[in-house]
Order: sequence, then structure tokens, then C-alpha cells
Amino acid sequence: MLPENKYAGRILSSHDALPVLLQTRAARDNKRAHVHFEAFFLGLAYEWNIITDSIDWYGKISETLGYSRTAFPATLQEWHNLLHPDEHTYVGKRLYYHLKAQEPYLIEYRVRKRNGKYVYALDTGTTLRNDCGTPYKFTGVIHLSHRSFYIMQAKKQEP
Repeated sequence: MLPENKYAGRILSSHDALPVLLQTRAARDNKRAHVHFEAFFLGLAYEWNIITDSIDWYGKISETLGYSRTAFPATLQEWHNLLHPDEHTYVGKRLYYHLKAQEPYLIEYRVRKRNGKYVYALDTGTTLRNDCGTPYKFTGVIHLSHRSFYIMQAKKQEP
């Protein structure tokens, strides 16, 4: 919601107009960003603090995977425990290569929902590094999709 404009219909000096203009634009841009974020965000965003091994999650966890926020993984190992057992090594290697060799991180794997069923996840992210090149934070977005299942099946059938 845009702030109430107490200056509507009045002629403002440049001294008065600039703060009003900036406040109105900021409110509009904030609203627009929120709408775009909600429209795009059909998955889960996360920030993994590599130093403390803590993960902050953003999004509709209970709607997508069935977990409450308090029962959702707070460390990388806890998240790893939700992956399908056949993909533990693959996911671990891809993350390692991303962190060490700075390869792009775009990976598909299966993750267990609270009801015990697995769903395909497309996980993409990037690492923030300090001036020495040491990674300290990883940010990413996980999109859960049934379409991913069909893509994986098609890849398996390629010669």
C-alpha cells in the first residue's frame, strides 16, 4: 500500500517534493518487488552460512514439503538427510565442486516430503566469497516440480 500523500493537489517546492517522490517510489518499488517475488517464488529460497553451518529458509515450507518451520532442517547435514539415499554422493560431489572449483551450481535431485514420498527438486545457487576467495555464504532457490521427473526419465532413455 502506498503511503498517504498529504501533499496531493498542492504545489511543492523542490525541497518538499523530493522526499515525497522518493517515499512514494520506494513504497511502490517495494510492493512491486514483493509481488514479483511472490509470483516467481514457487519454491524455497535459502541461505546457508557456511561458517556456522546454519540454513535460513524462506518460502512456503509446509505447503511444499509438509514440514513446520521448527521441524525443517537447520544444517546442511539435516537437509542432506532428506535427500533420496541414491543421490547423497552425487549431491555432495556437486556441492564440493561448486565450492572448490567455483563451477555453476544447478542440480536436480529427489527430496523427501514429510509424508515420506519423494519429489524432484531443481536446486540452483551461488556462493559469496571473501576477498581471499574463501566461501562464507551460499544462497539458492529450490523449485519442486513433477516436470523434473519427466526430464530425468527422458535423459535416462537417451543413447
